[in-house]
Amino acid sequence: MKRAAIAKLLERLAESSVWRREACRGYRALLVGLIAWGIAHSLSAAWAFTIDDAGISYAYAKHLAQGYGPVAAPGGPWVEGYSNPLWVFLLVPLHWLGLPLPVVAKGLGATLLGASLWFGKGLLGALRLDAPRARHWQPVGALDVLMALGLGLCLELVVWVVAGLENPLFAALLLWMALLDVRESRDPTRVGWSGLAAFALSITRPEGAMYAAPLIAIKLGQAWHARAFVALAVRAISLFLGPLLTYHALHYAVFHELVPNTFYAKPVSRELGKGLEYLVTSLRASGLMYALPLAVLGLFGRLRQKLLLAWAALSGGVFVLYSGGDWMPHARFLSLFMPAVGVLSVLGVATFGRGLVWLSRGRLRNELVLSAVSGGLLWFWWQYHEPRLRELGTRTWCHFCERVADTERLKSLAKAAELPAYSLVTHDFGGPAWLSDEQFYPIDFLGLCDQSVALIRRDRSRLRGSIGAEPRLYQYLIHEQPSPPSWLLVPPNFWPRFDRSPEFLTGYFKLDPRLLPRARRDSFFGLHRSELVDYFPPLQNFEFRSLTASLALLGTWTYERAPRQGLGAGRTLTTLVSLLPRGKLRGTERLKVRIEGASGRGESAIATLGRGLAGLAAQLQPGEPLSVELSTTLPSLGAETYRLSLGVSSQKPARPGQPKEARQEEWSWFSLGEIDGAAALPKYARALPRYPSALPAPLHPELRRLRQPVALAIEAQRKGEAGATGDEPLAAELTALGRALDARGSASQAYLAYVWATQVDRQAWRDLGREVFRLRPALAGDVYSTELVLLRDYYAHGTLEQLARLVSFYLSEKRSLEAQYFSRHSPGPPAGEDTEPWAALMLAVQSQLQAGEELLELDTADLLGRAARDPLGGALDFESASLDAWAGDDKSFVAGPDAKRKELFALRGEHGQGLLSSLRGGNGARGRILSGEFSLDGRVLSLLVGGGSSKQKVGVELLVDGQSARSAHGNDSDFMFPVLWDVAKYQGKVARLRVFDDSVKAHVLVDRVLIWR
Repeated sequence: MKRAAIAKLLERLAESSVWRREACRGYRALLVGLIAWGIAHSLSAAWAFTIDDAGISYAYAKHLAQGYGPVAAPGGPWVEGYSNPLWVFLLVPLHWLGLPLPVVAKGLGATLLGASLWFGKGLLGALRLDAPRARHWQPVGALDVLMALGLGLCLELVVWVVAGLENPLFAALLLWMALLDVRESRDPTRVGWSGLAAFALSITRPEGAMYAAPLIAIKLGQAWHARAFVALAVRAISLFLGPLLTYHALHYAVFHELVPNTFYAKPVSRELGKGLEYLVTSLRASGLMYALPLAVLGLFGRLRQKLLLAWAALSGGVFVLYSGGDWMPHARFLSLFMPAVGVLSVLGVATFGRGLVWLSRGRLRNELVLSAVSGGLLWFWWQYHEPRLRELGTRTWCHFCERVADTERLKSLAKAAELPAYSLVTHDFGGPAWLSDEQFYPIDFLGLCDQSVALIRRDRSRLRGSIGAEPRLYQYLIHEQPSPPSWLLVPPNFWPRFDRSPEFLTGYFKLDPRLLPRARRDSFFGLHRSELVDYFPPLQNFEFRSLTASLALLGTWTYERAPRQGLGAGRTLTTLVSLLPRGKLRGTERLKVRIEGASGRGESAIATLGRGLAGLAAQLQPGEPLSVELSTTLPSLGAETYRLSLGVSSQKPARPGQPKEARQEEWSWFSLGEIDGAAALPKYARALPRYPSALPAPLHPELRRLRQPVALAIEAQRKGEAGATGDEPLAAELTALGRALDARGSASQAYLAYVWATQVDRQAWRDLGREVFRLRPALAGDVYSTELVLLRDYYAHGTLEQLARLVSFYLSEKRSLEAQYFSRHSPGPPAGEDTEPWAALMLAVQSQLQAGEELLELDTADLLGRAARDPLGGALDFESASLDAWAGDDKSFVAGPDAKRKELFALRGEHGQGLLSSLRGGNGARGRILSGEFSLDGRVLSLLVGGGSSKQKVGVELLVDGQSARSAHGNDSDFMFPVLWDVAKYQGKVARLRVFDDSVKAHVLVDRVLIWR
């Protein structure tokens, strides 16, 4: 009886509507929980990943919020370096709220993924033929679970949800636009918000307009067939085109460009094969290849309402082919349209389920079939992606975090080196841009946030050879910045052979990349020598005095930042000490300044020559002045005059087994003279830049007049005294002068005026970027190299002969400020030497300086000959067609102007009118030639080399004692690059050059061989 009663009760409960409703709710809650667990599982596996490019969006949003404008770094040019404006705009208010953008962006991406799934659910309900009439909300079913987990478990989608870029926003807007269009296709009284969704999609990515454009045709087509939809079409199209045209008008007013700068920085690949390979590989890796047949099946029925989804899938594939793919991992471009393909695939499953029900003649229930098919597909999908998600979770790679870690370490190195302001050239720009400030200015090597670099990259298709070796990159990134880049961090595959360039060899201290925690170990990492070396220190007392066996004193300058009459207790004096290495430095040498009076003394804090970076001081060469500033607070000394002394010490390493405190330290003291306690100190002034410039010498009188104000403005900007924007009035004056010179056809002078304007005021790039690029001339390498050699010789020896050469060089280049500086700051002859030649030289210099425009024209070639020489008396400059000084297969080579054949249509970087080429009979000609013997009586041998690479068996070799000592090759292009060989250890030996061409597919180019003393 009891069993029968229980069975009857259960039967009544089953028939009860309340029970059925509660069971249905529990089932729906179980499905929602399953979706939430699956998505949380996949997001947790990918959560650590952030791509470095996201840092660019974070930086622009931060700087917009801080009032700097659309800049990648404070004080930088207004350039649209992002390609996702709507995403950047969404991040701005989040920064106003004080939220950490790298973390908040992940949460925003996860929220947008939820929005995408919600819109996808609405599309499934609206587009299924077997579903009830579409409503704004429907219970979760088996197909909703398939769609949500199918997308949520796909590694290639969830990675880009939390990567910090605009991918989840783009996908959500795409599905929202499609959903609104479906609903509007059934109700002409709707507002037409699909047009607004199309506008938002168009400003999320540059190609977004391509995805949204068919909406116009769809609305017009529907209005053509049904007059009731005309008003709806007008409203939707107006909501699309009205805001879009307004946005682009404002965009042009701000950036003066119709397209983002990334359009130039990322030139389109001409090889469709790369895009096809990327597309096929990504489809296979993501498993989306298996979903494509279902997506095609999902197009059956109500095709009009599925057109936007189908177009999105097609447009995504076309864009991949057009762009040539993407370097970023995990199929970033596929994640943009993957949700659209997912919705179509689930609709295909619904079509397949209807087919099974029809084949069973109604014996199978549709819900049961869909649940079974969905469950099977989800099991397969889980088995495919879960191991990949698990592996991703164990790797926890974060590209952006690595670049941030390297940048933070770099900033700590700069602080240890006492750099008040510094810049960095780097390829991964997101982390440095995010951490940029008024003291730290990153420079984008790839040109995403730098229009000049982007234009250079755009033009690479017109020139043969690698963009990494394009000479204009050297010129722009090294010479045309407001000051030479302090730091440089670029891997060799981005900038081939840069470590062999004069810019790197003569301009940078090479550092170990292991100083940075995440940098590639083969990266070119260096600090510019100008941060330590100061050829033009503002010295009050100029002298050459030995301090230690490896260190000499060049001069000193004691000053106050704001000089006042009389010195008293509490005042802070700064002493700039300029030193010269005379031998190998250890970097542990230490300095301090002592100020003594009648009743006491004060001492400055100890400064180490290594400046917190071990090995830098040891890399200084003889003749490279090192400047150190030491500040001393005056005690109550009670004296009319104060005596200054310089203390020098070098720490000796502790013996084995002894503690560090046991290191011995001995101080030597040297008098720096006296200071009048009643008189005001001279005002600190710098007339010249710290490091010689490679820009062309100013010839125009107005430029000559402005040279000193420009130098002072740049120095003030470096020290943070001029604010973030620089000297705007001076920049405006230079801009006006440049335009006047440009109108008169003085291109080189106009170019120099424009470059100076951008140096003193970085905002000037907005107006002058195009002019600077248009007028950029070729580098005059001889002048720059000659200046370096003459400066080092003078500082290393300080003789009358070196001084005469240096001053004559500056006079010949019409650089009167430099000539005047060295003529006034000469220490004079050594004790016991005749003073008459020195006095005669100074008198001659002063008379020439007073002549103004009538400066004596000196023979620059003769000056160059004193610093460097052609070891075969002209036979290695190839200005003539003669190869008499060479032996071997000379029939395969041609020299002189005739070597510039029409086949060398992209020849760049040659010197003078002639060169040596093995292209005499085409690339099929092969042979070897050997130069005559010459003596290696210098420290460096330089030459220009172009043509084929080392793999193509063409190049040039230096033979010493008959053995190959050095070799050089081209870069598989007709760009000729400078090569410097260190031949110091071969001094005095006899050498020969061998030029060889063992290839039938390439040639070799050689020019301008010099030995530098």
